[in-house]
Amino acid sequence: GFQEITILEGTSQVQTVTAYKIINTVTETDQLGNPTESYIEQYWVKGLGMVRENFLDSEQNITLSKELNSVTGLTVIQ
Repeated sequence: GFQEITILEGTSQVQTVTAYKIINTVTETDQLGNPTESYIEQYWVKGLGMVRENFLDSEQNITLSKELNSVTGLTVIQ
């Protein structure tokens, strides 16, 4: 669904935008044969594309995070 997020924090381009949030569930088998789930959260902004991606373990702890930190020639489409 849609969520308000702040992008480009720490820059002169900082802004609050409406992003579409997608959550993907990844099911794998650990070394003992037990199923484990992890999650990938992606935030997409019209006119920019994907601006944030978080990888979460089964306890919802972020294990890896990527975020847009610079924009040239693109604008948010409302």
